[in-house]
Amino acid sequence: MVALSQLNRQVENRTPPVPRLADLRECVTGDTLVMLGDGRRVPIAGLVGSDPRVLAMSVDGHVVEARSDRVWRVGRKPVFRVTLATGRTVTATARHRLRSGTGWSRVGELRVGDRIAAARSVPEAQEPVVWPMATSFSSVN
Repeated sequence: MVALSQLNRQVENRTPPVPRLADLRECVTGDTLVMLGDGRRVPIAGLVGSDPRVLAMSVDGHVVEARSDRVWRVGRKPVFRVTLATGRTVTATARHRLRSGTGWSRVGELRVGDRIAAARSVPEAQEPVVWPMATSFSSVN
């Protein structure tokens, strides 16, 4: 597994602008889907080196568009798989933060039975992807 992270933007103000370990934010795996501000869902691995506009949670708990910090590849790290009662999963390092029933909690601090926030609805994609109709079907007899 390759984990990716966001890089603290303070690095840009440093001379020379070289990242330090403390600049790395919490990590998720490269196949983690990120919801962009335009509604597309893309693997975070495809966002490395960019500062994408993403959907995020505002201070008052609403889904809003926000500019992400720089997405940065951090190599291999141990990860946890968090599975919700709905069957949804997220794979992240112990330091990654998720919104829990008591506020923001690090994945490594979560316990079985803890409640995790999940969006009830998200904005529709501005340009939805249309899948072509299948031209043939196979059946099992």
